[in-house]
Amino acid sequence: MAKSEHIHQSFDTQDYLIDGPHMSVPWFQGLGKKEITLEIDRVSHEEVTSPTGKKTEMTVVRFKGTKSDKGLALNTKNHRRIASKAGSYESDKWVGVKVTLHLEDDKLFGGGRGPTLKVKVDATEGRR
Repeated sequence: MAKSEHIHQSFDTQDYLIDGPHMSVPWFQGLGKKEITLEIDRVSHEEVTSPTGKKTEMTVVRFKGTKSDKGLALNTKNHRRIASKAGSYESDKWVGVKVTLHLEDDKLFGGGRGPTLKVKVDATEGRR
């Protein structure tokens, strides 16, 4: 792959992460905040396509009072954290639960470590 092709591919991925249908690290960084607390409005199960084209069925939460309808596609860790806050793994019981989103160093999809968008764990809940 030529150098210019690689740069173009990365730029397209960055645009997808900011303008795509789901919340992402670049989107969150663009808010200019360290954390944000939102109330869950609805939960759905959707086929989510990664910037690399991989399709996966995921739980997606959407929040009240946001300017866009971006959903947070839940990885296992965020799914467990919301279930802990809601007191139930049944996602239909999550509506109305308030969660705080922030960046946290964790494993990245495809390997390595870096900033990831996570549901913040309260000190009384412990890390999961």
